[in-house]
Amino acid sequence: MFFKSKLSKKVTSLFVVMVIVLNFFSTSIPALAAQPQRIAAWDYTAAPTTYPVPATDGEYKDGAVLKNFKDAIPSYSKGSLSINGWDNGENSKYWQIEFSTKGYDNLSLSAKTRSSSTGPRDFKLIYSIDEGNTWLDVPNSTYAITGTDLSNYMPEINLPSDLADKDKVYVRFIMTSNTSSTSTTTTEVQSGGTSNINNIIITGTPVSNAQTVAGITAVPESGAEVALGSKVSLYCETEGATIMYSINDSEFIPYNQEEQITLKTLPATIKAYGIKDGLNNSVISTFSYIQGKTAAVTANPNGGAVPLNKEVALSCETPNSTIKYSLDDGTTWNDYSAPIVLNNLPATIKAYATAEGLLDSPVTTFTFTEKVSEEYNIYFGQLHSHTTNSDGLGTLDDAYSYAKGTAKLDFFAVTDHSNSFDNASTSSMADGSKSTKWLNGRAAADKYTDSSFVGIYGFEMTWSNGTGHMNTFNTPGFETRDTAKYKLLDGLKQYYDVLKQFPDSISQMNHPGPTFGDFNDFAYYDPQIDKLITLIEVGNGEGAIGSSGYFPSYEYYQRALDKGWHLAPTNNQDNHLGNWGTANTGRTVILADSLTRDNVYDAMRNMRVYATEDSNLRIKYTLNGEVMGSILENKPFSVNIKVDIEDADNEALGKISVIANGGKVVDSKTVSTNKDLIEFNLSANYSYYYIRVDEADKDIAVTAPVWIGEVDKAGISKTTPSTTLPIKGESFKITTNYFNNENYPMEITSLVYSINGEVINSASELTFVPSLGTGSYSFDYVAPSAGKYNIDVRMTAKINGVEKIYTDVLKIEVVDPAITTKVVVDATHFNDYVYGYYANNLNNFTTIANSQKIAVNIEKNKLTDDVLKDAQLLIITAPAKKSGTVNGVPYQPQSFSEEDIAVVKRFVDKGGNLIICGIADYQDGTGEYQTSTQMNRLLEGIGATTRFNNDEVVDDVNKLNNQNFRLAFRNYNFNSPYLSGVLPEQNYSFYSGCSLNIDENALNTGKVTWLVKGYDTTRSIDSNKNLTGVSLPEGSVYALAVEEIPNGGKMFIGGTVFISDFEVKVQLDNSTQLQNSNYNITMNILNSIKKVIPVSQISTVRAGQKGDVFCVEGTVTAGKTPSDNAFFDTLYVQDETGGINLFPISDTNIMVGQRVKAIGTLDEYQGDLELRVIEYSVTDTSINPVEPTLLSTKDSMDSKYGGLLVKVIGNVTRMDSQNIYVDDGSGEARIFVDGYIGDGSGDSSKAGKWDERINVGSKISAIGLASVDPNGPRLRVRNTSEIVLIEEPVQKDNFEIVTVEAPEKIIKGQDAKISIKGINNTNTEQNVALIVALFDENDKMILYGASQQKIKANDNAVLTVMMRIPNSSENLKIKYFIWDSLDGMNPLSKVYEIK
Repeated sequence: MFFKSKLSKKVTSLFVVMVIVLNFFSTSIPALAAQPQRIAAWDYTAAPTTYPVPATDGEYKDGAVLKNFKDAIPSYSKGSLSINGWDNGENSKYWQIEFSTKGYDNLSLSAKTRSSSTGPRDFKLIYSIDEGNTWLDVPNSTYAITGTDLSNYMPEINLPSDLADKDKVYVRFIMTSNTSSTSTTTTEVQSGGTSNINNIIITGTPVSNAQTVAGITAVPESGAEVALGSKVSLYCETEGATIMYSINDSEFIPYNQEEQITLKTLPATIKAYGIKDGLNNSVISTFSYIQGKTAAVTANPNGGAVPLNKEVALSCETPNSTIKYSLDDGTTWNDYSAPIVLNNLPATIKAYATAEGLLDSPVTTFTFTEKVSEEYNIYFGQLHSHTTNSDGLGTLDDAYSYAKGTAKLDFFAVTDHSNSFDNASTSSMADGSKSTKWLNGRAAADKYTDSSFVGIYGFEMTWSNGTGHMNTFNTPGFETRDTAKYKLLDGLKQYYDVLKQFPDSISQMNHPGPTFGDFNDFAYYDPQIDKLITLIEVGNGEGAIGSSGYFPSYEYYQRALDKGWHLAPTNNQDNHLGNWGTANTGRTVILADSLTRDNVYDAMRNMRVYATEDSNLRIKYTLNGEVMGSILENKPFSVNIKVDIEDADNEALGKISVIANGGKVVDSKTVSTNKDLIEFNLSANYSYYYIRVDEADKDIAVTAPVWIGEVDKAGISKTTPSTTLPIKGESFKITTNYFNNENYPMEITSLVYSINGEVINSASELTFVPSLGTGSYSFDYVAPSAGKYNIDVRMTAKINGVEKIYTDVLKIEVVDPAITTKVVVDATHFNDYVYGYYANNLNNFTTIANSQKIAVNIEKNKLTDDVLKDAQLLIITAPAKKSGTVNGVPYQPQSFSEEDIAVVKRFVDKGGNLIICGIADYQDGTGEYQTSTQMNRLLEGIGATTRFNNDEVVDDVNKLNNQNFRLAFRNYNFNSPYLSGVLPEQNYSFYSGCSLNIDENALNTGKVTWLVKGYDTTRSIDSNKNLTGVSLPEGSVYALAVEEIPNGGKMFIGGTVFISDFEVKVQLDNSTQLQNSNYNITMNILNSIKKVIPVSQISTVRAGQKGDVFCVEGTVTAGKTPSDNAFFDTLYVQDETGGINLFPISDTNIMVGQRVKAIGTLDEYQGDLELRVIEYSVTDTSINPVEPTLLSTKDSMDSKYGGLLVKVIGNVTRMDSQNIYVDDGSGEARIFVDGYIGDGSGDSSKAGKWDERINVGSKISAIGLASVDPNGPRLRVRNTSEIVLIEEPVQKDNFEIVTVEAPEKIIKGQDAKISIKGINNTNTEQNVALIVALFDENDKMILYGASQQKIKANDNAVLTVMMRIPNSSENLKIKYFIWDSLDGMNPLSKVYEIK
C-alpha cells in the first residue's frame, strides 16, 4: 500500500528511514500493519503416538492439543487424522483444539477436512473461554463436507475477538446433523463412517492497545526468498519502543535501525519483540527467510536431433550470473563464455548457474542426438482429450488404444481436469504421487508408447471465472484450481509463478475465446514464462470442422503473437465423448527427427508445430533456411520463404499466404494442384512471419512463425472506454491512444473498430504521428445489447513506406439498464481523491461497484439533472482548495455554485442517496475555499443537519506509524445495518480527517445514526489557522454517520474519503489479512442502493432474447455433489414453469433439492439455452427435490420442455457408448450420459456406464435434464442409477405342459413312452383334452393317444402314452398339446415337439 504523506510537516525520522529502506530493497513498503503469526498448527504425516494430539508448529505449539469426542488416538489415512463412530452425533460429536492466544488478536483458523461417504457432512465451529463450561457459535462458520478428498471445505474463519489475548481457549468442530457426506445408499451417518482433519492452522497478529507494545513487523516480510547478505528492517508502531531480536535462536539483543540485520546465513529465523517502560512487552514475532535460487539455464537449441557441429547457446535470466556446463556427465565443469559446438553426437550438456548470494540453479540436462534425416519427419496427433479420470467418456486404456489402433495417430495426449484427480489438494506440480488417477494416467501413456506411437499424459488447469484453461505437460505432478491462491484475482499469475519452477514443463493455452477466457487478454507476459508456454489452440472441439461443435480461434493466435508471445498453433478435439482422433479431421502436427516422447516434447518446446483442419496436410516451412518456430538471433536484410506442401487426398491446395504482424497478408499465391514448393522473396519489414493455407474445400491450416526481430516500437498503446461499465442503449466514449517510437514518421491510413467482424466505427480523420510522438482518436458508441464483448481495433499505418498493421482489443461488459445501479462521482470541482488532490484514487471502489453491476460515472464536465437522471447514489468529496494540475490539466480553487447546490437538492428530493466526504483542515485553502465552508454550504442547501468541523482528528495514544493523524478506529455502532459483517477486530481506516458535528436532536430522534466513533483518547485540533476552527476534547469525535434526508434518501457522511483506494482494497496482500471495515461499510452502502431485479419465471426467461438479463430462482435439479453426479461448472434449476442451465458455477457444495437464485445473461452453448451467471446465491439449504415430469419419449425431445427434469419409460431401440435411444411408441428419445457421470458412489470405474443388463429391446425408465447438444435434443442423465431396467413379471399361459418323460429322439421301429403333465394356471376348474400325437413329414397325424380330464384351478393332470414308431415313414415327429375337447379341438396351450 502506498503511504500518503503530508507535504510540509510531520515528516518523521521513521519516514526517512522508510525511504532508506526503499532504496535498499528497490520496492515500496506495504502498509506496516502487524504481520500474521502462526500461533499453533497440526500438520501430521503419520499417525500420532500420544493423546491428546500435540501441535506440530506455532509460537504456542507447546501446550496446544487436538482432542476428539472419543478421547482416542486417531488413525492416519487419506493424508489426515481419522476417527469413526460419528453415528447419531448431531450436536454432540466433535474434534476439539485447545491453545493459547496470549498476546494475539485478529485470529483466524483454517483446516483441511474430509469424510468417508457415510461419515458426517455438516459441521460448525463453537468456542469456549471458560474451560468448556459455556460454548458459543463462531459466526459464519458452518460448512459441509461434500467430498471424500481432503480439502478446504471449511473456508478460512475469522475467530471472534472474545478469543483474543487469552491464556487458553477451546474451539470445536462440531457435527450439526446426522446427514451422511456423499453416500447415495444411506442418508444418515453410519458407525463405520469416518471424519478426517489435518493442516489445522491458527494465526493472529500481536495485540495492539494502549497497555501493550505493538507487534513487530519486518521488511521483507516473513517467508521471502532473499540473497545471502540481504538486510532485514524491523519496525514497531509504538513510539519510543525498543526492539529486541534474536537470529537463529541466539540471545536477544537490541535492534539498531541504522544498521539493520544482515542475513549472513540462510535459511534464517528472526524472532523479535518490543519493550517500553510502563507497557507490556509485545509477543514474540517470528520471521523466516530462505535463500533464493538462481534461474535455470536455458539452451538454444534446447535438445533434440541436430546436425553435427551445431552450436548451442546457453543463457540465464538472473543478472550477473555465471553459467557452468559439463559435457562428461558432471565430472568436469567449465565456465560458459561462448556457444558450445557439438563435435560429437549424441551429446549431453548439463548446465547450472550461480549468482552471488543465491543458491545455484538446478542442473538442467540437454540431450542431443544426431539428426538421422536431412529434413524433419512429420507426425500427426492430438494434445487435448479427456477420459473418465475427469469428465470424459471411456477409460485411459480406451483412449490410448483407440488413438493408436483406430485413429492411427502418431502421438496423443490425455489431459484430464486436475481438479477431478484424487488427493488433488495434497498434491503439487512437484509431486503427484498421492493421486492414483495421476499415476494411472502416466502409466497408461507409457504402456502404449512404442516406436510407432507416443502416449502423453498431462493435465488441464481450469478457471471457471473466465480466465482460461491451460494444458501442462512434462511435470512430476499437477496443480488444481481449488488451491486458494488460484482463486485470487491474479490466480493466473500465481500459476505462471509455479510453472517457472519447472523449466522442463510445456504448456498450451486452450480454446481462447469468450466462453472460457483469453488469459486476461494474454496478460502477465515475461521472457521466462514465454519459454514455457509455447502452444495455443486455434481449433478446438469434437464437432465436424465448420459445425457448431467446432470452435476456431485464429484471431486469438494473432493477438497473442502481437502481444509478444512466442507460440505455435495447435488444433485439438478436446474429446469428452470418445472417438479420440476420429471426431473430426483437425490435427496438431509436429516436425521431429524421429517418433519418441523426448522428440515430441522437443518439437513442442521449440514450436516446430502447425495446426490443420485437414487430417493429412503436410507442410514444411522455412525462412532463410530456418524451420518454423525458430527465433533468429539477428534480423536479416531480406526474407526467403519456402513452403513445401502436399495434400495426400489429391485436393487443390488453394491459397497459400504469408502472414506477419497484425495479421498483415504480406504475400500470397494460389495453387490448383495438391502438391507444390512455393517460394516468397520479401523485404524484412516485420518481426515474424507464418504461413496460412486456405484450401479449396475451406479447410484452414496455420504454422508457427519464424521470428526475425523485435516487435515494432510503434502501434496502439491502449484502447479505453470512458466508463468501466457501459450500459445498453447509453452512449460512452471509446479512445485509442497510439505511439511512434521509430525513427520515421508514422502515417495512419485506417483505424477500424469491429465486434465479431462487424465494423462499428472507422476513423475519418487520420493523421501523421511524428517520430517519438503520440496521438489519440475517440468516438461515441452506443451498445445495442447487454453482454461481454471484444471490440477489435485494427490500425493500418506506413512507416518509411512499409505498411504495418497494429491491433488491440477492448474487452467490455455491457449491462442491461434494468439491473444496473448508477453511481455518479463529482469530479467537476477537481474534487479530492477524484480529480484533484490525490487524484484517481477511487479505482478500487469502482472495481468493487462494477463487480456488483453498479456503474460508476466520474463526471468531469458539469453536474446536471440529466447527468443524475436514473442515478441512485451521488458521491461528493471536497472541492479543490488550492490551485494544481491533474493529468496535465491545471485547475484553480473551486466552490459549489448555487446551481450546483440546487441540482444536488433536486436529486435528494427525489429520494437520491449521497456519500459526502470531508478532510482535515490541514493544508486547507483560504477564505471561501475552506473544506468545511464549501461542504457545509452544500449540506445546508440540501436540508441536512450534520456538518463538518473545521479541524483535524488526532490521537496520541491509538495511532499508526507514530503519526497521530493516521488512525484506525474500532468503536462501532453494531446496531446499524451498515455495520453488518464487520468484526470487532477490524480497523476503520481514518487518515487526516475532520470530525463531524452531529445535531443532538437529530441523533436522539434517530434522524442521524452514528456509525464509527473515535476512541476515548481521540480528540481534534485546529490544525490550520486560516479560519477559526474547533478543538474537540477526547472521546467526543464522530468519524462516520448516516442521516435520513427528506423524501427517503440516505446521506453517508464521513470525515475522510473513507472509500478511497488507500482505505478499500479489491484484493488483500495475503489471505490472513483483514479488510479495513471501510470495505464492509462500502459494500453495505452499495447493497442498500442496488436495484432489486425481480425474479422472472423460467418459462419467460426461455422465451427471451439472447443477451437479455434475468433473475431466476428455482430448485436445483442437477447439483455439484456428489462429485460424480455434477456437471462441469453447471447447475440446472427448475421452478413451476420450467427449467434452465446455470453456467458457470463451480461451488462444489450445492446439492439437489436446495434453492438457488441467480442473475445472468441469456445465452446459448452448442444449441442449448443457458443463463450465463453474473451472481448467484443459495436461498434455501434444506433439501426438497423436484419430482421429474413424466413425458412420452416423443414429447421429451420437444424444445418446449427444455431445462426440465424429465422421466421417460420405453423400450431400447439402439445404443452406443454414450447414448441410449428409447421409444414408447410415440417416437424416439435420446438418453445421454456424460463420460464422467456415475451412480453417486464416487466409484470412478462406474463413470459413464449404466446397468450392463440393458440391451436393445429392454424396457427402461430414465431420468435426465431436457437439453440440446450438437447432435440434437437429449435427456442429460445426472445419475446413472436413474437409468433403470424394468423387469416385468413373466405372464404365464392359461395352460402349459411340462414334459415328465420322453425320448431324446424318435427311433423307427421302437416303442416310445411319453408322459406329460398338463397344468391349469387359471382360477377356474376346466374340462380339457391332453393329447400326444405322431406326425409324418407332411405334418399329417398318423396316430395319437388322448385323455379328456377335469383339471382343478391351479392344478394339473398327467397323461402317459406308449406308441410304436413305424418303419415306413421318414422325418417323423411327436407333438403334445391341450385342446378344450376332442370334438372342439380349440387349442388351450402351446404345441410342444420331439423330432
